[in-house]
Amino acid sequence: MDINKLVINLPSRADRREAFLRNNIMGYFNWSDGIVDKQPYIGIGLAHLKCIHRAKSEGWDKVLIMEDDVEYPGKDKTHKHIEECLSTLPDDWDIVLGGAYYLKGYGKVNAHWKRVGEFAGLHWYMVHERVYDRILQYDYTDHIDRWIGRQKLNIYLPHKIWAIQSDGFSDNVKKVTDYNSTYLTKFDVLR
Repeated sequence: MDINKLVINLPSRADRREAFLRNNIMGYFNWSDGIVDKQPYIGIGLAHLKCIHRAKSEGWDKVLIMEDDVEYPGKDKTHKHIEECLSTLPDDWDIVLGGAYYLKGYGKVNAHWKRVGEFAGLHWYMVHERVYDRILQYDYTDHIDRWIGRQKLNIYLPHKIWAIQSDGFSDNVKKVTDYNSTYLTKFDVLR
């Protein structure tokens, strides 16, 4: 996939950095340091905005942003599936999600895509340059993913998601999480 890629990683989470390197199937990327704040959702928002700022300042027409805990359950099938999906991506896309854990308001667009409203999950997503400035207006009133989902953007999610988050200790909620068995039962996952 010929796109600039950034991976968010807290420098203190070397375990996640190593796991990402073991599981990376997306090719070359650059690290982007995560940000810690007493309100975890603010630190997460700042880390994602840092990636958007970089993409804008570098003049990238789009950017793929991944969190360091992303996994690909489809393993060797993933690249082919992504390419097939992207070949039918509507031209008006602003954001492409590789996976999600919650959706509110969605509708089928074609055989590969649904358009979504509110969502949870920014573990794998592409952003088009036309919405960099809009996302940079994030106001910290909610989690950045929920806020983005209310901005009336053209956000697309594949019918068969290819990216999930690994279970384990979450710096966001300060406990071990098991989002996959809890939330993914409502989604078709590439395996």
